[in-house]
Amino acid sequence: MNSPIGRKKRTEKKLKELGIPINQHLHTLEIESNLRFKEIEEVINRIIANTIVSAKGSGAPDEIIEEYIEKYQAMELFSPEEKEFIENEDPDQDEYSTYSWKIECNSALLWAINLVPDLPFPHTLSDVDTLYNLVLNSTRDELLKRASYRDTNEILDALDMLYRLHWAIVETRLKNEDLPIEISPGVVYERRYALNWIVNLMDEEWDNISMNTI
Repeated sequence: MNSPIGRKKRTEKKLKELGIPINQHLHTLEIESNLRFKEIEEVINRIIANTIVSAKGSGAPDEIIEEYIEKYQAMELFSPEEKEFIENEDPDQDEYSTYSWKIECNSALLWAINLVPDLPFPHTLSDVDTLYNLVLNSTRDELLKRASYRDTNEILDALDMLYRLHWAIVETRLKNEDLPIEISPGVVYERRYALNWIVNLMDEEWDNISMNTI
């Protein structure tokens, strides 16, 4: 079943099989007809912005960042908070760390538009070199030509899984417990953030995506 309830039940079944706690009271996702997916061009622009801010967050030299910005004419692609980070000549360590994680958003976005074939279970970090190279070795037009949305139900299944995994991570942390299998909280968070944005559930801008786990 591809209904929100059917999707919730399938996800809960998979999580139970892995020994991961579930909350049967978590809400279901909206039905597909209530969602307004971002246009492909918006997704490509977001992927480029994520790539550049993540590169700076990971310590790429300023001259390299400037090259990327010029290559993609990217200043207009950054969110207000990203633009502040890009223009800041001396960010603090927390800012560097926060933005370095944004490459993990791209694992979900690139997958959603068929530029990478798989979205592996978030046991560990993604192959970030592959994610960087895929974007930085392409022009914006090349990315646009190759991109197309995968089946909506695949995307919503992934988002439903990430939502319920996010709850399990927060819940076990609050109880000072461990999950039964290795899961990367950062990967779960960033992927869910990206897919929440792409389905445009609450018409929120990139800097203000809702990430409640209730």
